[in-house]
Amino acid sequence: MKPSLTPRLSISKILLECLIFTGRNLAGILRRIWLLTIAGCAIFYSLFNEYMVELQGFMAAPTEAHASMVLGLVAASVLLLLFVYTLTLAAVTDLALGHHRQGGVFSIRIGHQEGRLYAASLRLLLLMTILIAAAYLIILGIRTAGFGHTAQYALEMGIAGTLAVIALRLGFLLPAVAMGERRGVVIRKCWKFSDGIFLPLLLIAIAVVLPGLLLELLGELIARTTQPALYVSGALQNDINTFRHVAPIFSILFWLPVMLTTVLYAIASTTIYRALKNNSRMED
Repeated sequence: MKPSLTPRLSISKILLECLIFTGRNLAGILRRIWLLTIAGCAIFYSLFNEYMVELQGFMAAPTEAHASMVLGLVAASVLLLLFVYTLTLAAVTDLALGHHRQGGVFSIRIGHQEGRLYAASLRLLLLMTILIAAAYLIILGIRTAGFGHTAQYALEMGIAGTLAVIALRLGFLLPAVAMGERRGVVIRKCWKFSDGIFLPLLLIAIAVVLPGLLLELLGELIARTTQPALYVSGALQNDINTFRHVAPIFSILFWLPVMLTTVLYAIASTTIYRALKNNSRMED
């Protein structure tokens, strides 16, 4: 049995269902993510600002202590922001799956399914890091092997395309599978569910990313008008000082589009997952 999108559930219908769900459940979505949005923005601001401080210290006196602190802050940023991101995915996916959760005005829950999603996200991040590093080494080998320009370009594009296929097939259904399935390896199930539907996933992923990208561009346009000091070109030390000065607005400009994309991603992932599950039952 191979689940696939049925003709009756086209890409346009999936996107329409996502839009309808968002409109009908906007209040519930905001109730589940407002605190996570504030927490994520505050964490990003704190870590980003501290990173700038330590980076300045490293540039002034490049010691092992400063280097360790900079790397530690990068690692802490990834883990903490991934945790907030995962809780946001879980909250919205839970709502899209029709699950009821307690928590009052905060509506934050950290349970078994959330743990599965966080662990699966870490595994996917680690896997893609390894694959990207391996691809980088292969590309370096290609460039030193004396291939012609056309062959070199084709090989590099093939490697990049392969990475994109793996990332999309493993990642797009991750929140829905982690929250909807209680047993099995999440990444393995994502790979099985996404068999044969790469192109629909790609088109839907583009549609999911576009609103966040437009929001980021709008925020950047406003920032260029109200905060011209945010955009400078000069010595790195001067740029660091400038970014520290505008770190609060920069954090907001970064995090709000991320949260919008996360919400749309969770809804789209769940919509496709439910379509695939329904189709699997009909094929059985």
